[in-house]
Amino acid sequence: MSSIPRNPRPPSGGSDTASTFASPRLVAMALIAVGALLVLGALFADPLGISGGGEGFGWKQLIATIVGLVLAILGTGLLLGAFGRGGSPTRREPLVPLDET
Repeated sequence: MSSIPRNPRPPSGGSDTASTFASPRLVAMALIAVGALLVLGALFADPLGISGGGEGFGWKQLIATIVGLVLAILGTGLLLGAFGRGGSPTRREPLVPLDET
């Protein structure tokens, strides 16, 4: 018998449930990229010829810009850790010692 502990992970043919989901960092970067592309596409829709006609900044472009900004802001918040961690990443100690009775 070997003194090396066995690997608790499944064999390489399968994957554990944690690796089947995308990492939060990857999701955040994808949200930022999609949001930025949506904003740029909406802002430059007229010169690119994808605005659907009309003059000036249309309502569809406005909606696409707002949705793109929301996605980019959510992605930035996820990337910086503002969402999903349940609070501050550092442990805070109480200012007044708690009475342990």
